[in-house]
Amino acid sequence: MDKKSYSLKESALAFIFVLIAVFATSILMINIVGVVSSSTGVDVNIVYKYEWITYLNMFLSAFLFFVVYLAMNFFKRKDFVVASKLKVKFDYKIFLGVILLAIIAVLSSVNATGLFNYIFSFTTSAQVTSSLGVTMNNFWQFLLVVLLIAVLPAICEELIFRGIIYNGLRQKFSAKVSIIISAILFTLIHLSIYKTFFQFILGIILGLLIYYTGTIFYGMVFHFFNNFFIIFTSYIFKGQPVFEFTTWGVKEILLTILFLAIGVAITFLFFKILKNYTNKHKNYFGLEKTDKPLGSILTAEEELQKINVNEEGLSDYDKKLVSTDTGITDKGWLAAGIICAIIIWSLNSFGGFL
Repeated sequence: MDKKSYSLKESALAFIFVLIAVFATSILMINIVGVVSSSTGVDVNIVYKYEWITYLNMFLSAFLFFVVYLAMNFFKRKDFVVASKLKVKFDYKIFLGVILLAIIAVLSSVNATGLFNYIFSFTTSAQVTSSLGVTMNNFWQFLLVVLLIAVLPAICEELIFRGIIYNGLRQKFSAKVSIIISAILFTLIHLSIYKTFFQFILGIILGLLIYYTGTIFYGMVFHFFNNFFIIFTSYIFKGQPVFEFTTWGVKEILLTILFLAIGVAITFLFFKILKNYTNKHKNYFGLEKTDKPLGSILTAEEELQKINVNEEGLSDYDKKLVSTDTGITDKGWLAAGIICAIIIWSLNSFGGFL
């Protein structure tokens, strides 16, 4: 058992467990709402709008993610600091750049998300909204929402999706494929068609951040400030749309495309600069030692194994394939998780399943 890394099977199981946790949370909340409704005589639809119900749901979702993370590491006896890439190599330039990138990501994609939402509102019966679902009438409510929507998700979701899932995927897939798959899983776990566009973009950015910095810390920073900026503007402007278009016409669509293009260009430039900056200090940041950052079909470890060829002409990588190849089984677990997530995501997005 490798204590310093996660296998693809462990990565897939972590996703399946958090999917079960999300489903279980929804079922639990349905029962809680039912009990409150029957005991108070208040209509179920009204109880669903109680803010303490929303707060409890947010807390349980993040808490169960953390429970899954702790359980996976405890029972598998992992050195979670190394395996999850939790070790921080702090650099204030990267830190400030990530904060700026988080704000740009929101500003450049908020209307693209709105347009995506508008288009799919014609195809789904589920309620589609960009509202946070809570009010912030005072500073203490604001802090509570920051804790539940910014702090906890930034920590708990990154521990699972970039800490376990991405690092597990890297044992069998290239960095590019691992980033895309982890972004897809990150999107599906939110079970909302409204969040699909934005969450996928965030998933890609978060995957690139761990790859180019060698730690999930900066992903947590990005995740926190991305959510915090949305909460802060909602608090300051009393929930009124500030950056979003409320009506859609040719002008709004063209501006949305322009804002998104600018955001993509800035993001591309940011990662180009980040790549050059961290590659000069690979050993310091603990980056993967490969000359093909995202295009390599093999993982960095497998590329190194191919170099060591024995007398029979077999490399360490070839010998590993001959002796034990559990790729099909591991990929089967991953496929099972993705299929289940797609089914639940579809039912919830188009039919209000949960």
